Amino acid sequence: MNIAFSGQAFSAPVKTIMATAGMAALGALATLGFAANLLAQEAPDPPDMPSLKSIQGKAPAAKRAVSALSHYQSGMAHAKIGGYAQAVAEFKNSVHINPGFALAHYRLGAAYLKLGHPDEAETSLAKAVSLNPDNVSARLQLAEIFMTAEKYQESERQYQAILNKQPQNASARFGLGNVYDAQGQTDNAVLEFQQAVKIRPNFAEARLLLGVAYETQGKLADALHEYQETVRLQPSAEGARYNIGRLQAEQGRNEESVESFKEALRLNPDFAEAHMGLAITYDNMEDGPNAIAHMRQAKKLFETNRQPRLTAQAQTTLNQLQAKYPNSAKSTH
Repeated sequence: MNIAFSGQAFSAPVKTIMATAGMAALGALATLGFAANLLAQEAPDPPDMPSLKSIQGKAPAAKRAVSALSHYQSGMAHAKIGGYAQAVAEFKNSVHINPGFALAHYRLGAAYLKLGHPDEAETSLAKAVSLNPDNVSARLQLAEIFMTAEKYQESERQYQAILNKQPQNASARFGLGNVYDAQGQTDNAVLEFQQAVKIRPNFAEARLLLGVAYETQGKLADALHEYQETVRLQPSAEGARYNIGRLQAEQGRNEESVESFKEALRLNPDFAEAHMGLAITYDNMEDGPNAIAHMRQAKKLFETNRQPRLTAQAQTTLNQLQAKYPNSAKSTH
């Protein structure tokens, strides 16, 4: 008889493409770097933005504009090569000289995000939006900051403001789906994720979260399809491969499940949940040595990642496995 793993030892579906070691993968969304790198479409400088040459020599208020633009351009140069601390200093100089310079406030907020300073980023991005409500990139990043801080109403307000003017904005649909999902509004989340992938069929992250939402609704065939589409679009998506392995195991498709978990581990050998899933599947196949070995590795990784609940869960299951396969337990020490 197999140990009762289904729904107990299997972790929840992973919601991120890259299930990095140490990340609380259970229901976790990507952090603020996700906002900066995934959701934000870089806002180009407007074509009518004056150049230094065009305003130099014009008096006298133009001197401030020249100085502000000079600091802005220096900040952009630093940001381009990853010098975000220097970029922050230059953008701060720019907005100090010209407080109405909306684009400089936006770039300052984006640079703060890159440095992992969400509070400062929120202030700068909010100022950018107040000066230029049509800056979609600023709204997207501001909405994700609110989302990460669990300020769901504020986040939803930003996404809705974008969608009121751009109903086909896939990033805003995706972000709004995240907001609904975080509040347990699964049906609304599904509708937004569906819209996101309809608008942008190759949107792998939206397909992954659509699959997770389908699982919550009990639509396992639809969930599996979305996970497989995620992998097709992004073969390195270990989180999706893990989710596929889970569903395959729960359907009794053990050989396929083993291959899916192995592929996830090939991409990320420190993916603790995948080791646990593989252990469960090996037990389903009555393969004691491999079940024990992978559960032991899962426990070790959960300990390293400081995840006490999952460490305890892995230890309990490991004890059960060792009792079930006493000869295997001795041989795998």
